[in-house]
Amino acid sequence: MHAIKHQLDKPLLHDFAYIQAHKCPEVAHLQLKLLGSCARGVCAQKVSEVEAMVAGGIMDVLLSNEVVAPAKIARLVSLAAQGECSNWWR
Repeated sequence: MHAIKHQLDKPLLHDFAYIQAHKCPEVAHLQLKLLGSCARGVCAQKVSEVEAMVAGGIMDVLLSNEVVAPAKIARLVSLAAQGECSNWWR
């Protein structure tokens, strides 16, 4: 976790904490607690990772990958109703 905190000086890490290494909601909660106000949510690469985070109580999840399959888009629409839709580009 000290390495994560050290990385906070890099621009894209300020809003969303990356979960690629662990993909675990429990660890993501600890990560967000450690990062405090530096991260408002987590960043996922796959729809299944977003689903796992939302199911685990992480309600602000940025999907940083394209989604083209209609079934996956429908899953995301359902998830968006449960969590926050972030405007990360602001």
